[in-house]
Amino acid sequence: MILKFWCISCKKIFENEGNKKEWIDVIYGPCMKYIAECPECKTECNEYREPSYQKKSSQTPQMGCAGHCNNCEYSH
Repeated sequence: MILKFWCISCKKIFENEGNKKEWIDVIYGPCMKYIAECPECKTECNEYREPSYQKKSSQTPQMGCAGHCNNCEYSH
């Protein structure tokens, strides 16, 4: 399966089959990701993921305490 990868060094997207890299994270447990070597600079690169744009909720504060402080209008 051909996947897209992002090279941080070259700042380019390229396509490659990639290799599956698995590890055990102390917080999240079993993890995996696909990696590939950049054809130009030979750097190990992660799979490219399109940025997800989420609609902001009007009930959520844009920044600040998120309901955890005493003097906040959003505190519970």
